Amino acid sequence: MKTITEHIRDHILLNAFGGSKATYKDSIDVIENDFSLDFVTKMANRIVMGHHRYGPVKNAKTDNIKAVKDRVGKYEETGNMEYLVDAGNFLMLEYHFPKHPKAHFESVDDGEHAT
Repeated sequence: MKTITEHIRDHILLNAFGGSKATYKDSIDVIENDFSLDFVTKMANRIVMGHHRYGPVKNAKTDNIKAVKDRVGKYEETGNMEYLVDAGNFLMLEYHFPKHPKAHFESVDDGEHAT
């Protein structure tokens, strides 16, 4: 029996790919094998907790890129993956509320990618 989350995920992904069963199945396989829903869930949980503790993130004066570098350094020192989740959140916040004066998104077909 599927969980509610699994039903919601199936519905969203099926609609995202226009009902194409082959693309849908391939995408589910990729998400299950190459993507960490646990990581993203932990990120979201920390954003919610931070909002209640410190207020809306759009008001934060944090240097997100400096904070990412700090958290990655702490991960390298300790191996505590919580620092990776924090780094992920600071990257997401820089994307969502960019502070870089030239911030933009330009999809690049060639070059260096995560995979």
